[in-house]
Amino acid sequence: MQKKYLGQHFLKKESVALNIVNNIPSGHVVVEIGAGKGALTKFMVERGLTVKAVEIDKSLVDYLKKRFKDRKNIEIIHGDGRDFIFPEDCVIVGNLPYNVSKRIIRNIILQKEKIVQAILMVQREVAEVMLALPSSSHYNRFSVFVQFHFCIKRLFSVPPDAFFPKPKVYSSCLLMIPTKTQIDNEGFLSFLSKLFLARRKTVYNNLRKAGLFFPCADSGQKLHIDEFFRDIKDKRPQELSGEQILKMYEICRN
Repeated sequence: MQKKYLGQHFLKKESVALNIVNNIPSGHVVVEIGAGKGALTKFMVERGLTVKAVEIDKSLVDYLKKRFKDRKNIEIIHGDGRDFIFPEDCVIVGNLPYNVSKRIIRNIILQKEKIVQAILMVQREVAEVMLALPSSSHYNRFSVFVQFHFCIKRLFSVPPDAFFPKPKVYSSCLLMIPTKTQIDNEGFLSFLSKLFLARRKTVYNNLRKAGLFFPCADSGQKLHIDEFFRDIKDKRPQELSGEQILKMYEICRN
């Protein structure tokens, strides 16, 4: 039985599951987030991959343990993808619950040094944000944060009838390859929140309101905008490239 509060939409179309499995490289532990009823798990196990299947629904954990009880290359784990600790040198796959997909992706980002690649099924609207380019309607702080840490490619789209129960929207399967870039994630996220505070306001107005150009009234610090800021201060946040945003963050941080 579906538990709506968990955002469950179970993959049922075998061709989609096989397409995902065919994109998984060999030689790594595979962590499946949201194993569900095992539609994807089945093909990974049959291929001989070493699988850690993570599922938050205890009733489904019990079901999976019975279904794969004779298989030695799988471990069924009762866990939550939002805070799961990944093993080293792993590949992550999963049909992510729509309602918590961004929180799971954030957890993946925070542990990217352990990850070879991720193949994730997400709601198409979330995929559009993750793939969005500057000046597009979907481009926001989450776009910048994800793209700083991963190179992202859409592998294929998945129609609603590939799932049960049938969702109202399409899904997208994304391939994510970690970049080598490092940053203080907490500080960068805080900065992005301030920068994208209001999409219709300028970079200057958003950061001024956040106190980044005017740290505080009694600090004695004066407004300082160098040539770089003069070029971008009147733009909207969504018009800036990731490189411009990163440079601005580094200047403001210092």
